[in-house]
Amino acid sequence: MGGNMGVAEVGQQIARLQSLPKAIQSLPKALSFDGKGSWQAFLTRFLNFASTFEWTEEEKRDYLCLCPTDKASECYALTSDRHVEMTYEEVVEKLEKQFGYPTMPETAMITFYSSCQGEEESLND
Repeated sequence: MGGNMGVAEVGQQIARLQSLPKAIQSLPKALSFDGKGSWQAFLTRFLNFASTFEWTEEEKRDYLCLCPTDKASECYALTSDRHVEMTYEEVVEKLEKQFGYPTMPETAMITFYSSCQGEEESLND
């Protein structure tokens, strides 16, 4: 699907962003995410800010799409389908898959070695 956005889609997106409340102008630098820092810390700050301003799910999605910078913005641009309107949860999920909750190798090994097959599970489960 990917591909370039048409002129009409770009115009619609610009119009939507221009209609966002003034809160967007006051987004602190702490609400930018470059992909190098802690995803969990960023998301916590973002959710606190969203709660303070009582953002709707649509507003959270719109603002969250403006927060990624550098590596994170490249990831977001590459993984978002420009022809499908994503929900806030879908945007979070895409960014979280790339940047959230890294598993330490030691933790992964302990989880692997301590796992066992359930009575009703096949080898494929």
